Amino acid sequence: MSYKNLCPLCLQKYETKKAQRITEQRLANGIIRVYAERQAIEHLPCPRCGNDSMSDVVTRNAVSRTPENSGAKIFVCDECGMREALEVFDGKTLTLLSWWVIEELFP
Repeated sequence: MSYKNLCPLCLQKYETKKAQRITEQRLANGIIRVYAERQAIEHLPCPRCGNDSMSDVVTRNAVSRTPENSGAKIFVCDECGMREALEVFDGKTLTLLSWWVIEELFP
């Protein structure tokens, strides 16, 4: 059954939720881009888990696979990098909306 075959009220709710998810994802992408820029000039906690386990030399950390659509190359701690690799291997969809830095700014 296609979502377009839903009743008008259900279809409206579906479209509203879809638009909200797209807006949240765009906002998260923007935050990640800014965070990635700041990582290059200062020591910050891991944006994914919030732990202060990042190497002072940012390029020694793991490159995240998640923010593909944000256009940013962002680094995460080694533990989060390993976790992401396993999630990708298992076929899970990675999302920025559950990252520490996003939840910290928008609880």
